[in-house]
Amino acid sequence: MTTQTERKYLLDILKCYFPDYTGSVVAEMAGLRVLPEDNRNPFNRSREEQLVLDHPKKPSYLGIYGGKLTGYRANAEKILHIIHRNLGKKTAIAKTSSIRLKFPV
Repeated sequence: MTTQTERKYLLDILKCYFPDYTGSVVAEMAGLRVLPEDNRNPFNRSREEQLVLDHPKKPSYLGIYGGKLTGYRANAEKILHIIHRNLGKKTAIAKTSSIRLKFPV
């Protein structure tokens, strides 16, 4: 659940960059992002995704650390490219890069 502080912060940024926007909030979500271990302060850690494989050529384990919600499609494509080596390539039944998502999902 988003806090009032988080909500205000995000809406203030929206108003700063889009002062004429008159839409309304239709849904909210909050969560935690797992960041890779690092000795630096959490605010200075990279938000880029890191894919951890148990074996580079034929992995049976793939861990995903970091990343951003806005990059989920690009991340999914990278992951599918890696795991299709084990599963074999399948015929696509949809072109996910052009499917419009509905919100809330």
